[in-house]
Amino acid sequence: MSRYQGWESDRPEDSSTKGAAILGTGSYLPSFVVGNDEVGAPAGVDDEWITRKTGIRERRFAKDDEATSDLAAMAGRSALEDAGVSVAQLSQIIVATSTPDSPQPATAAHVAHALDAPPTAAAFDLNAVCSSGTARGPSSSGRPLVRRGGCGPPGC
Repeated sequence: MSRYQGWESDRPEDSSTKGAAILGTGSYLPSFVVGNDEVGAPAGVDDEWITRKTGIRERRFAKDDEATSDLAAMAGRSALEDAGVSVAQLSQIIVATSTPDSPQPATAAHVAHALDAPPTAAAFDLNAVCSSGTARGPSSSGRPLVRRGGCGPPGC
């Protein structure tokens, strides 16, 4: 049995078996910082209360001319660099968000375009809020790929 990121494949391991793995991670934070005092004022709570209850000290807001796909493309570039992978090697782009650019086309399609991903790379959105997107994104994509032997370079 093969193991990829903690998932077991039910296929025997051989030279033709491919798998899916998270090779790198990336992030991008918008430059506009909003503190707890500003966020809490309308509700009558202060920075100390919000920090104690949530652990959050500040938030980053996108500028009016920044879309979710812009933020995701910057994070994607960071992840590619971290993994040492070229954009030409991508076979899938998943954007897990509850704030897409628009209902259609998928925000992931905008990200694929911004990254100049190969036209054979699948791109889809996963509508998820907060950490559930982080947890379910790889699960929704990775587990089926590992079970069927993976998806290799574009065009697999």
